[in-house]
Amino acid sequence: MKVNRNLFIMGIVAMIGTLIGNSYRFIFNIFIAKIFEPEILGMYSVLLSYVFLLGSITTTSILMSALKFVAENKNQPKMLKKAFTETFTLTLIAAFPSSVFLIIIYVVFRLNFTIEYIVLAAILIFLFITYSFFRNIYFSIGKMKEYLFLEICAGIFFYMYILIFIYFDLDVIYAILSFYIPYIIFSLSSIFLFRNLIIKISKFDINILKYSGILLIGSFASVIRTYSAPILLSAYVSNVMIGYYAAGMTLGLPISFIQRGISKIILPEFSYLQKNKKYDLLEKTYNKINLVLGLIITIISTLMIIFSKNIIMIIFGDKYIYSHNILNIFIIIYSIQILFFPTTTIFSSRNDTVKIPVILNIIGTVVIFLLWIVLIPIYGILGAVIAQLAGSFIIFMPQLFFIKNVFNIKCKYSVYFICIIIATFLAYIHF
Repeated sequence: MKVNRNLFIMGIVAMIGTLIGNSYRFIFNIFIAKIFEPEILGMYSVLLSYVFLLGSITTTSILMSALKFVAENKNQPKMLKKAFTETFTLTLIAAFPSSVFLIIIYVVFRLNFTIEYIVLAAILIFLFITYSFFRNIYFSIGKMKEYLFLEICAGIFFYMYILIFIYFDLDVIYAILSFYIPYIIFSLSSIFLFRNLIIKISKFDINILKYSGILLIGSFASVIRTYSAPILLSAYVSNVMIGYYAAGMTLGLPISFIQRGISKIILPEFSYLQKNKKYDLLEKTYNKINLVLGLIITIISTLMIIFSKNIIMIIFGDKYIYSHNILNIFIIIYSIQILFFPTTTIFSSRNDTVKIPVILNIIGTVVIFLLWIVLIPIYGILGAVIAQLAGSFIIFMPQLFFIKNVFNIKCKYSVYFICIIIATFLAYIHF
């Protein structure tokens, strides 16, 4: 019970901190929509998609490795320092080319941005990567108080900059600097806090490289699926329509914040239980997390679907009312991802089973891209989200079969909660 209670407390702290950190883009989109026209929101949606796409595509696997290997060695000081230094080094190595690659894309494909926007976005990629790394480290070694304190401080400066931007009526290009401040404050403070964990290393642990390599393939598919829709849409629809898409996606993001918060806790916990062969406790913890997550997500999702039009009008205004159907489908997509996330994490906590969600991720992403090619030219932004919904079922539903056969664990709740959410959506459309 003590382990579960501590895990619950850490989960709450993680979700609060994650809510603050992941709210930056959410708040950014809202304040851009309130001050400027949908076209500007659409433009920034495409630009930030490049930032988070390139910032995540090469580093997500390394960040997951940091969560896993640092957590597994948190009680062994020497191995902890080695795991920290190796994953931090790999993160920095990946960060620089990710930033440079955006400039190369700009030059080769002649993106519809000025060079000033591209340079600011390239720097933001580097800052986003380092910030994301240190967030994972706090979760891995259990420094939750320090993490939450820094996240709150960084968040305060983010909101202060937003107020300064509005008060002085700054040019729209300077809006992107609102991300710089919290990322820099958080990263520099973390470097100071963890400075004693940095050591000299002669060679990298082959297990970290193998694990990162396998996850790189899966994270490539996942990140492409998550961030490339606005980029692809820009070839077929106007920035105004992309602005409507961004509004619907933005209001669905708070649901995904729950996943991002809990993910930083359950992967280290599942990895620790797997390594120490505590399989009974692993199954009990898994089912309890599934039940609690399911209840929370079902309540939140059904209420958001029922009041989707009201939410759109209150936060974005009447001119974004077209976004409410986009929001409803995103609610279902994010709900499926969250309800199956503990199952995905079970596979990721073991080196020999991590390939299962990776393969499903690749298959689902290929299907989504094929559907995008067919649906976006015909149905525009609605076709984009329908394709993502179809792909979500392909990625996550087969995991029920694999977790039963590989781990002998039965997923008791996820399907029932998904059925309730989808039934609510269908009833909402009908009436």
